[in-house]
Parts: sequence; structure tokens; C-alpha cells
Amino acid sequence: MTWALDALGLADDADERDVKRAYAKQLKVTRPDEDPEGFQRLHDAYRYALEHVRERAWRGDDEEGVSTETPAAVEELAPIEQIASADVLSGPEASADSVATAIALDTALASTDTEEEDDALDLPAFLDQCIAHLSQDDPASLRHWLESQPALWSLQMKPHIGRWLLQALDERGSPVSSDNFEVMLKFFDMDHVLSGVDPWFLQSLGYRLQLRHELQPGHERELGNRIAADTPLHERLDLVRRAMKQLRKPFSWPGALWFGLPYGRASQMHRLVWNLGGDHVEHFRDVIDVPQAKFWLDAGDTSRMSTPRRALVMARCVALIWIVGLVALAVRWLVADIAPDERGTEAMQALMLLAGGPVVAYALWECWVAIRAYLRWQCAPEGADVRSPMLRLFWVPLLAFVSVLVNSMEFSAVAGFLALAACITGLLRLGRRANFTFSFAGWRLLFVLPFLKGATGLIVAGLLTPYVSALLAVIVWLIDALRHTRAIREAMRMRFRRPVADSGT
Repeated sequence: MTWALDALGLADDADERDVKRAYAKQLKVTRPDEDPEGFQRLHDAYRYALEHVRERAWRGDDEEGVSTETPAAVEELAPIEQIASADVLSGPEASADSVATAIALDTALASTDTEEEDDALDLPAFLDQCIAHLSQDDPASLRHWLESQPALWSLQMKPHIGRWLLQALDERGSPVSSDNFEVMLKFFDMDHVLSGVDPWFLQSLGYRLQLRHELQPGHERELGNRIAADTPLHERLDLVRRAMKQLRKPFSWPGALWFGLPYGRASQMHRLVWNLGGDHVEHFRDVIDVPQAKFWLDAGDTSRMSTPRRALVMARCVALIWIVGLVALAVRWLVADIAPDERGTEAMQALMLLAGGPVVAYALWECWVAIRAYLRWQCAPEGADVRSPMLRLFWVPLLAFVSVLVNSMEFSAVAGFLALAACITGLLRLGRRANFTFSFAGWRLLFVLPFLKGATGLIVAGLLTPYVSALLAVIVWLIDALRHTRAIREAMRMRFRRPVADSGT
């Protein structure tokens, strides 16, 4: 190893401190960005010289160079090759804080001379510095800063630091633009498949960091192109600014209900939050208010009922009835000549309207939602995932049978209603599943009145003669069943087939 000492200009009795000082001095002259090959030869000489003096001190060949701290020095060399391996770095239990205590770099990673015996790289602080520049600098400034860091001049430690930086970015989720992320990958030589890093992981990490970058104030235009691509271009900026302003506010029921009063606002917010993170919005709790985001996910979901959706509909009913009612009452009291003895009655009626009107409107909405859910359940195509598939299949004939049974008990009004419900359900089921459509555009407007007369006659006949409605319902149901015989048979076979016994082979 004397060639390594000669390359550093040292005598044979040089110790570890002399090796580090000599390397630090020559590093000022031989820089990696100016002379990469010379820097590689200098670094190899330093590594072999350092290994030589440590091994000599450990064996006790030179008594003057023996130090009581040499066993620790020998142990210090191992983590560079072992702890910084790809297997350990990729493990879930590895973290920047835990690895930092085991990795210590020599003073050659510093560009200035030092009198300290053990100048170690503070890895967590250096990673914090890297992430700060990744989040704030432009691509050119970031590239210049990375190239000027002595800690990244070591060709041996550079890929390991790059992996630690990736792990720290994955754990912290800092905002990093896609351009800066590409600069980082290219600098650490991780922008190709031979780098050993999972390409899918890099793509997913880059997407999440770019999204966090766009969530920062001032990047609403980029965020709008991501989460509001289906909105006209001239409306995206205002839409995203308004939505992000609301999502950053602490959640409160009055504030959320007031913001969601305009029609379509809830579904719009639901779409934006879903495009933002879906059910994983808690990952952005440092950027947006998670309860606020979850409120809009529930309030704008029309496929199911939830407390935020019901509360928002009730608030709309109250606002609508009160605005219309108060305007109508103001006009009446200003225009009409109300006698003094009738003003009490008028006031009581106004209170009943303002109190009961929203309740009635909300009840009508609940009924409409229930009817739509019932029709979706009945008119879904065969093979769709629905509740109670067997009950759904035989629901129409079951209603017809119950109507006949109730009619035999002389409850004709209830029987007529059940038979009419079975008939209408069967007709809609057949029409929707067969893709029948009614269109009265153009010359077909001539048939609007005959159609309405026929529908009214069918309803009256169904109410008066439950047997006719029940028979028609069964006929329509049989036609639909014959059209889907194969699908129904396959569904029955899959539902009632016997499990095959395990032979044990």
C-alpha cells in the first residue's frame, strides 16, 4: 500500500489523521467536475491508504501509530460496504435517522481543511438540505447545487446517498416538481432500468411529489390541468382556486353547507377531490383539511346515501323554501289589503309554510331517491352486482301474486296499487334492459297526446281491475326472462352449484 501513501505525499509512518489531511488538501486541486479520472485515482489512493494505516494500527506493527480507538475505527469502515447496500436500503425498516448513526464519512468529503479528528457527515441534515433545494430551486439551480456538494463527489457513496434521498422523499412526501425530480434522478444515475431501482416506484413517487407541488399555493393552473381536465379551459383556474380555498379551511358544518348551496357544487367538489386522491386524501393532511375533503367525497356521491348528502339537501330545501316564501309573503303584505283581525292568521300560515315547507320538500326528495334506487335495482343488466339477486329476479311475479291475494281479501284499492306497481316495474324493466327509448322529437310530437291518453288509461284500468294489471305484469316479465334465459341460467348455476370435493391431490 506504499503507492497510496506516495500518491498522497505521505511517509510510511503516517497515521489516519495525516491521510485525511493530505486528501483534503489535494481535493482542492483535483476536483471531480474538472478532472473526473484524476479524482477517481485520488479517491482510490485515499481509500487504500486509510485501510492500510487502520490495519497497521490494528495489528500493532507500528507502536507509535497504535491508538486505543483503533477497533472503533475498523468497525467504522464496515457500514460503507454493508449498511449502504441496496438490500438494506430497500427494506421497509430502513430509515434516514436509523442509518445515519451507522454511516460516518471521513474529512475528505469536506472541501476545507480541518483540525478535527473525526469529521462525520450529518446525513439527516444533509438530506433535509437536499429536499429543501428540491422543493424550492429551479432545475438549473438545483443541478448546480448538487454538482457543488463535496459529499456527492465520492463515486462510492453517491448512489447510496441517492437511495437514501429517495427513501426520505417517499417517507416525507415533500413537494417536488417533475422537472426537479428528473434532474435528481439523472444526477444520481437512476433514470434508467439498469440503476436497480424499481421503475414503477419511481413513477409513483414522481407522481405523488408532483401532485404535492401542485397543491402548494400559486400552482392552481397546473393543478387544474390535472384534476379538472373535463372542465372548459377558461373556467379551470377559478374553479380550482375556489375549491382549494375551501379545502384548506378547517371543516365546519355551517361553512360547508353554505359553500355547497349552489346546485352542482357538491358533485363538482366530489369529482375534484376524487381526482386529487380518492379515498387516500389523508396522505395530504399537511396541505388540505382531511375532514373537509371527506365531507365532499360523501356529499357528492350520488350512488349512496350519507349524512353529508342528506344535510346538504336539507339546507338547499330550507334555503329555497325560505327565499320563495319570504318573497311571496312580502309581496302579499305590501300589495294585499289585509284586515287587522286576519294578520294573526296570515302570520301563522307563513310560519307553517316556512317550517313545514322544507320538511315536505325533503320528504319528496327522499321518495324520488328511493324510486330511482328501486328502478336501478330492477333494471340493472344480468350479471351486475346487486343486492338480493334472487328476489330481484322474481320480484315482478311476486308483486302480481300478492296483488291477486290482497284483492281476494276485498282490499281492492291496495290490490290495484300493487298490481299497477308490478305492471309499471315490468314495463320499465323490459324497456331499460332491451334499450328501448321513447323520442317525441320532430314529427313524433303528434303522438304525445295519444301516448299520454294510453298511459292514463292503463293506470286507471290497473287501479280498477288488478287482475288485468297483474296478468300484464307477468307477461312482460316472462318476455324479459326469455330474452335473458342464458344469463339467468348461468347465474342460477353459479349460485346453486355444489362445491367440488377436495381429493387431497
